[in-house]
Amino acid sequence: MSSPRPGVVMLRRVAARIRDRAEGALYQAGLRLLGVPVDGGEGGEADSGSRRRQRLAREGLGPIREAWWDQTRLEPRRNTWRYVLMMEMVEDWNRREGPADQREGDPERILVLQLGHIGDLVHTTPLLRRLRGVFAGSRIDMVTGPWTADAARLLPQVNEVIAYCPDIEQLHRGDRRECRSRLGELSLLRMLRDREYDLLVSCGPTNLVELFFIHGVRPRRWLGVASPAGDLYPQWSQALTVTYDSREYEARRLLALLELLGIKAGDDLDLELHLDDAARRYGEEAAGRLRRLGVGGPLIAVVPGAGWRWRRWPVERYAELIGRIAARRRDVGFLVLGTGTERRLGGRLAAVAPGRVLNLAGRTTLLEAAGVVGAADVFVGSDSGLLHVAAALGKPTVGLFGPMDPRRWAPRGGRHAVLYHRVECRGCLPWHPRSRCRDDGACMRAIGVEEVEHALEVMLEGGGSAAVAAG
Repeated sequence: MSSPRPGVVMLRRVAARIRDRAEGALYQAGLRLLGVPVDGGEGGEADSGSRRRQRLAREGLGPIREAWWDQTRLEPRRNTWRYVLMMEMVEDWNRREGPADQREGDPERILVLQLGHIGDLVHTTPLLRRLRGVFAGSRIDMVTGPWTADAARLLPQVNEVIAYCPDIEQLHRGDRRECRSRLGELSLLRMLRDREYDLLVSCGPTNLVELFFIHGVRPRRWLGVASPAGDLYPQWSQALTVTYDSREYEARRLLALLELLGIKAGDDLDLELHLDDAARRYGEEAAGRLRRLGVGGPLIAVVPGAGWRWRRWPVERYAELIGRIAARRRDVGFLVLGTGTERRLGGRLAAVAPGRVLNLAGRTTLLEAAGVVGAADVFVGSDSGLLHVAAALGKPTVGLFGPMDPRRWAPRGGRHAVLYHRVECRGCLPWHPRSRCRDDGACMRAIGVEEVEHALEVMLEGGGSAAVAAG
């Protein structure tokens, strides 16, 4: 690949300087509207805040992009500006009120921050069990996205679940209906700050939103991943942090955070999910509909979708898979699940074997979908939240992995088959819905129908992953 011409490089530098100056002016205007001075302040923490404000006034969002490049280049700019300016309001609270009080002893009030989706939530359950085991008498609250709040409220280790939807597309995936106003977000943080949590456990990679949340709540101590922003924002709580390792199994990574407190993490990595009676009934009724149509054998839960479109296996291969299994096994039925945007995918699969495929895509809540997975005998699908739901419910799974590293996300144990082929590609960011694959999903297309069929057959016969060849 040839290097850009010197003239092009010069133009880019000039454009970057113009952008930085414009952003700096906009940042200063925002501070004036908020009543936060660019200069001034007393004490070490305030001095570092002044240096940050002066730097952002001079360089615009350059330091923010440097710290969180992947997030800032994929998010709409208004979202980045929203949290940069609200962070300044929170920092003004901290400057006026000072660092959190420190005290000895076990934490009496604990807050767990998990803003990810259902797969992230179930991987947090070993951490929650260990927290409850060590701090049996403490109050453990949890902040989740509204997309997982109902499931989180069924976890026996948690006293209260608070739903919070940041205005970040990485998290809400385009559905902003439950996002709070700026005043609403600040009011939530003030309410949680007034509870004076002794310990906050941050489960994410400490992006701008999570750092805003931590600084707004201002617990006495917090555990999590070290912020890539370095000393751009001063610490107002005791921070116990580790370097983020994207290759470590997620449940183990989260559980290991407790070692920062001197607590032995242990080896209990079982995932956990609870169904309420309504979700269980929904799953039983869905299975009953196929039984009434004459399906008397095993039921396979099929999930052709995923949170990012390039993590999907091609729908025509799912159709071929269902056709091959239906032709050979006359007693097998299929329960297709997915979101509202995936209803057409489910319709294509239902047409392959009429009367033996029930298309429920877009017709269930998350808990109802989990109930259907619980009523099935085997799960097959791409790396998605429902794959982890199936693992948490103890179901045999066939997981199809591509852009996400199976070392971090693949279900553990002998009842799970993981199909994955390493391919040469130009790289992607499969955790953000605005990211794009530049290789036409080559890693997912590398998985053949025959190997998925074989893995399913092994699972239907009661075998384990050792009998399945994974690439």
